[in-house]
Amino acid sequence: MTMKMRTQHSIVSIEIVYYFSIREIPIEALLRLLISEIKTLRQEFVELRNNNSKSRRRIEEHTSYNLTVQQLKPEMEINGLATYSDGTIRFKGSVIPMRDQLNDLCRMFMSRPNQLVLSDEIRDEIIRAERRARTRFSTIAKYVSELHGLLKECFGKDVIFNHKKEGWRFVP
Repeated sequence: MTMKMRTQHSIVSIEIVYYFSIREIPIEALLRLLISEIKTLRQEFVELRNNNSKSRRRIEEHTSYNLTVQQLKPEMEINGLATYSDGTIRFKGSVIPMRDQLNDLCRMFMSRPNQLVLSDEIRDEIIRAERRARTRFSTIAKYVSELHGLLKECFGKDVIFNHKKEGWRFVP
């Protein structure tokens, strides 16, 4: 016999197997036995579900506690733009979603504010060694342009300036 119990989140199947001879056990006694077994299993299921929800609450409380206790401190900060040890770059506390190459490029610019950063320096810093020789200036310019757009949206003004065919300057 298979019994299915529906909860808010799932259906649990419980299989009850009895070996009996119909001649030895009257049907009424068998039904009472099955009902008793179902009540016991249902109670065990409810207890298990309650324990799981209590454990889940404890885990959620512990996780939220850890997140508030272990506040990240910025590694580097310039006018509200900050880098963090978890790999994120945030502007005034809000994470700026960007891919890895843009993240590396932004960190490079932040480490050299108001200085000219040459395209060759960017190529050496953010392009893998086996791809450097094939990477053109236009590819580097696309990365910088994409980062420029993200930072302009945050700062509300241009913060990366182009110096024709030489490089770029980050002026926050």
